[in-house]
Amino acid sequence: MSRNFSWYKKCILFIVAVAIGGGCSTPRDPVKQQKTENEFWQWFQTHEAELYKGKYGRDHIFDELTKKINDVSPNLTYEVSLQPAAKREFVISADGKLSAFPEVISLADKAPKLEHWKVLKFRQRGGVSTMECDGVTVEPSDVYFDLEPDDGGYDIKLFIKNYKPTGAYGTIAFILLDHALGEYDVETKLHVIEFKPLTDEVAKTHKTIDKLAATVDGSSH
Repeated sequence: MSRNFSWYKKCILFIVAVAIGGGCSTPRDPVKQQKTENEFWQWFQTHEAELYKGKYGRDHIFDELTKKINDVSPNLTYEVSLQPAAKREFVISADGKLSAFPEVISLADKAPKLEHWKVLKFRQRGGVSTMECDGVTVEPSDVYFDLEPDDGGYDIKLFIKNYKPTGAYGTIAFILLDHALGEYDVETKLHVIEFKPLTDEVAKTHKTIDKLAATVDGSSH
């Protein structure tokens, strides 16, 4: 199953704020691209204290940040950690578009030293949390997986409680995968991805999605 990126705009992740880019971009002149990336970080550095104190979805500064990152590339998006700490996390993501991974790496590698922010490439592995999208809510404890080795990677089935073949469920499933396994590994290690309704029998014999990373890391084939 492939990602339906337009649905990402409707999703709320309860541990991070997600801003979505969209569409495809034509190849850009490398000199102009580097200039745009440098201008992005100059803007970010100028406003980093305001961004650090701000709240996504409430403060206009994040609307500006979304525009700025889309100026770099419409393939890029970002996530920011919600709870202020010594440093907040700024995650640069390709929204699972493998062809845009070099753009993530290029922009992140040009990040200056920031007082209040830690810049990360791609959605990171971490605790999977409750997700809501377009009126659909999914708990990680209601998502199970089946993993099969396939030519150096894996085919995976996700079994989701009350699953229906809608964009909302697909979007939730992909973002849960990104946070359970990491965006980079999802796109490079998972081949065929299927979503199915959860049954009592599956729940008795399979692991929940929070065990996915440990299963992948512990498997050899």
